[in-house]
Amino acid sequence: MGKIAELRKRSNAFVSNLPIHLAMSIEQVEQKLVDLNRDQLLKSRLSTGAAIKPKYSPAYAIKKGFTSPNLFVSGDFQGEMFLSFNENALTYFIRSFDFKTPFMVNFYGEELFGIETSNRTKAYALTTPAIGRRYKQLVLRG
Repeated sequence: MGKIAELRKRSNAFVSNLPIHLAMSIEQVEQKLVDLNRDQLLKSRLSTGAAIKPKYSPAYAIKKGFTSPNLFVSGDFQGEMFLSFNENALTYFIRSFDFKTPFMVNFYGEELFGIETSNRTKAYALTTPAIGRRYKQLVLRG
């Protein structure tokens, strides 16, 4: 078989299994993506870009040094954050294994998790090269 035909065959196989390749590529940068979410929380921002509410009471805000919660007390909630995929592996979600997660989601909303719009270019800058590296490895280098 000619080189072009072989390349086409490998490329078609890659595309046929794209969800798996996307998931495997994104797993390579999982911690960096989760770090984007952690950074948002530390800056008191939800995945929507809105401030985490309700704000601290004036007395507690003075003690903490800021008015909006950053949800960092011991670091367990952020430390237990991880990335998972939906059933077709085309969408990823960020969650936390920490026991407080159900309470936090109930109180602050699902928007605790996810990459906000202003960080999406950073997320793309992480995921796109990871996908490209996998494509090069499996298709171009065969």
